[in-house]
Amino acid sequence: MLSRPVTSILSIQNVSRAFYGRGRVVQALSDVSLDLEAGEFLTIVGPSGCGKSTLLNVVSGLMPASEGAVVFKGRPLAGVNHQIGYVTQADNLYPWL
Repeated sequence: MLSRPVTSILSIQNVSRAFYGRGRVVQALSDVSLDLEAGEFLTIVGPSGCGKSTLLNVVSGLMPASEGAVVFKGRPLAGVNHQIGYVTQADNLYPWL
């Protein structure tokens, strides 16, 4: 059986994100890795405070990773990625939409 090469449109490689404050460290993400191919659909679910929004903020470039890398279309993410967007489950759209 022949396997086709993996052509990831988005690659999250060993991403970690920590927050520092009030004399303590909160490790929101630790060593997260995944690859998405073009056309794939990803759903992220979990309890409040588990790092879902933090991961989305890192992947979209709104927040830097403490460690690891995000690669989008073969290029390392550097700053805000205007080709990635997301809407949270909260009521964030204009009322007429």
